[in-house]
Amino acid sequence: MVMSVAAVRAGVLPPEGGEVGVEALTRIGELAAMARSLDCSVLVVETPASGDPAGVARALRMLDGALGGAALDLCVVNAPGTLLAVPEGLHALWGEGLPERVGLALDPGRALLAGWNPADLDVLPELPRHVY
Repeated sequence: MVMSVAAVRAGVLPPEGGEVGVEALTRIGELAAMARSLDCSVLVVETPASGDPAGVARALRMLDGALGGAALDLCVVNAPGTLLAVPEGLHALWGEGLPERVGLALDPGRALLAGWNPADLDVLPELPRHVY
């Protein structure tokens, strides 16, 4: 029997790129290396509870640059209490212009808890690359 790993959950992004977020991005990068060693192609991260979409987009761009040519999708997940609790938060982040490897991980249970219908894919900025 062969086991495969569909996605690795890598924690919470820092609210900003640059010096402030280096420690958190380093941990996420280490988990990305582990994911690739398991032949996993999806790394899932949460956005912070505070901050703004522009800062999170900068952090995602830094992480994208650090991952280089690694065959890995970087997916942000919707979660109550974060910047991506509702579809409007997703649209605000996507409006900042994200690298091609950044996608959406949809957690339908958390969407329901936040009060929106995860089956209504038209409210999302793009189709999910990973669904829980």
